[in-house]
Amino acid sequence: MARKLLLLGLLPIAAGITFAGLFFFYYRGNYVPSPSVEIPFEQIDAPKLAVAPATDSGTASVQGGLLVIDALHQNYFAESEIVTLSTWVANRGYDVDIVDENDLDDYPGTLSLLEEKLKQADSFLVMMPQE
Repeated sequence: MARKLLLLGLLPIAAGITFAGLFFFYYRGNYVPSPSVEIPFEQIDAPKLAVAPATDSGTASVQGGLLVIDALHQNYFAESEIVTLSTWVANRGYDVDIVDENDLDDYPGTLSLLEEKLKQADSFLVMMPQE
């Protein structure tokens, strides 16, 4: 009986010594970063990229149709910014119709205007609506 109590008492002591040894000698993984270097952005040389103008390959077939561009929902792009796209589409034989606030005078509501335009359209484009 005394032997069992002795073994039972030695178990927590052995566990305590093991945990204390691991606590003091185990690598905790402390990271010490190297000091950061401040480089003024004026000294950073960005690579110069050659920008070639966009050219039309001319290999695409001319199809034709009507592209309706929705400008009623305050698109992220202004009408002047989509001139290149509309020119390329027009070179493919499509008619481009930009539906904006100026077209609302002829129709009582936005829904009827879009319905009327979409009945005639072959393609419909909404560019990043904000509303």
